[in-house]
Amino acid sequence: AAQGWLVVSAVFLAFVCLVAYWGAASECAARPVNLKSWFLGSFVISCVFVGFFLFAMCSMLVLVDDEVSRARVLRRGEDLPANTRGDTIFSDFAVWASLVLALLAVAALVWTAVGVAAVLDSESDEARAEACGYGRRYFWFLASPTLILACCCSAG
Repeated sequence: AAQGWLVVSAVFLAFVCLVAYWGAASECAARPVNLKSWFLGSFVISCVFVGFFLFAMCSMLVLVDDEVSRARVLRRGEDLPANTRGDTIFSDFAVWASLVLALLAVAALVWTAVGVAAVLDSESDEARAEACGYGRRYFWFLASPTLILACCCSAG
């Protein structure tokens, strides 16, 4: 259930990032990155996260199914076929997908820190703050859930 919540939350955040990207003003010249670019980067990170998370989950399900099948054969007292190994290519996929997920969690944390710097820079000048408008609000709406999801991914 927690994995489903995580995927749904990441898809929702990706959708909000896309809406914020469409609604952000191009005139918002913040440093180190334009807020419009930050929303696009967050959208890409969220989409890649969802893809690798689903890939990791499918790999784990295949591994569990293999283990259950082997346990059934052993419980019946039969010998395992000679070509049956304890590990499969899916175990490698699951490990690599988990590594990519951890790297994406770090990327999300760093990207959020870059976004905080951009929003604080845009608020330092009243003209830039006015030009950024809704982009700043969208950012603060997205920053906390992004950090929470990044921590859930790396801790879980």
